[in-house]
Amino acid sequence: MPSANPNYTMTDALLILALACRLVGTDEGVRASARRIVGKMSAKDQPFISRVIEGRDPVSQVKQALQLVDPDPVFVMSPLASIAQQSGSILGQTT
Repeated sequence: MPSANPNYTMTDALLILALACRLVGTDEGVRASARRIVGKMSAKDQPFISRVIEGRDPVSQVKQALQLVDPDPVFVMSPLASIAQQSGSILGQTT
């Protein structure tokens, strides 16, 4: 069961807001997502989310922030592949 008060990292917040941009695509949809997560973030990360909430064009703000993110540390797949291979060998499956 998830904890009642999760603490989101900036990476979590950017992923949530990126999904809101992609799936909803409206400024109000991105604002609504930002409002849901701002209280669950550390005080040092809240100003960015507050600027998204109060900004004129939240979709553009999120897209600009995503361009600054280095995707390698966020989306590295090799550890996941390694875990899948290990779990397969534990279950007696070979790949």
